Amino acid sequence: MSTKSERARRCLEATAYHEAGHAVVCCREGRRFRRATIEPDGERGTLGHVAGVVQPKWFRPDLELTPRLMIRAESEIVELWAGPAAERRFTNRWNRVGARGDEEGILLLAERFHGGDVLAKYIAYLKARAEAYVASPVVWPEIEAVAAALIDRLTLTFEETRAVIRDMWTSTIRSA
Repeated sequence: MSTKSERARRCLEATAYHEAGHAVVCCREGRRFRRATIEPDGERGTLGHVAGVVQPKWFRPDLELTPRLMIRAESEIVELWAGPAAERRFTNRWNRVGARGDEEGILLLAERFHGGDVLAKYIAYLKARAEAYVASPVVWPEIEAVAAALIDRLTLTFEETRAVIRDMWTSTIRSA
């Protein structure tokens, strides 16, 4: 029988993995963000979030659809799926409630490019890409390190996230 504090700790860890998934993929895809946090936000109704992802001025899927824009949108969709995928890898279950905001953002972007049966298959394909990305033997240790840092500090800036990843690889190389 788990206690309330054990459940709260497990929820905090799951949230840390979720946000670490987003943050690590942002870093790997060259997208800056202001902060990743596992502090609850009552206004947003979230247990954590990655805030302030910087979009280039040319990224306007509401105005035009170019190959360059589609590549960027796919990268963003994979990043959005990476949070729930990392949480699932950690907990062995899909958190439908925790993934709801991510899924809404995914749908908004994906439906700019496809509709009907293609839309569902396109979203499923990008979800599979995110799951493979997260499970990569290179990316997963980065997610674990960032999740641990989030549990310890609650909030990380983009620069701090990159430093956690760099330090994790530096210590891995030194211990090899």
